[in-house]
Amino acid sequence: VAARLCATNAAAVIGEAERGSIEPGKFADLVLLDERFEVVATVCAGRVAYLRPGDERRHSA
Repeated sequence: VAARLCATNAAAVIGEAERGSIEPGKFADLVLLDERFEVVATVCAGRVAYLRPGDERRHSA
């Protein structure tokens, strides 16, 4: 619900149909957080921009 309010609805209000949700063909930069809300990885323009040291093997494709 929170993601919808902050992202999907906001994108719709400003007319950005290709943003605001995670779906094939849409633009998105993502941040993966752990249970302590610490950054595990970031993905920008479809590429992993950051992967927390020590997590390389755990999160490899």
